[in-house]
Amino acid sequence: MDAVDICFLTVHVLTVVEGRNIKRKDLFSESDPFVQIYLDDKHIKQKTRVKHNSKNPQWNQILVLNHLHGQDTLHVDVCDDDKIKYDKIGSFEIDLHELYEKHRIENCINR
Repeated sequence: MDAVDICFLTVHVLTVVEGRNIKRKDLFSESDPFVQIYLDDKHIKQKTRVKHNSKNPQWNQILVLNHLHGQDTLHVDVCDDDKIKYDKIGSFEIDLHELYEKHRIENCINR
């Protein structure tokens, strides 16, 4: 055997609870927000339900991500759903490597 590839997989279970004071992206109504999360691979995303016409959406939705070793950034996008496409309202990133070393992941992340 010349080489052995070992891939470590961790499963993250995240609860998206709520949004507060979501910016309006629509001209005549509040936004129709949803949250999408992904690791460094942008092709594998998880998404909450769309909350129509809501400035303060309540999701309380569990999303699951498979985390391969080396994918150290959790990306969170808040978007406005529209019939043709969606508009990004805002986003942030969480450095998972730093979070693992300094904190316990069991705590809530408020952004």
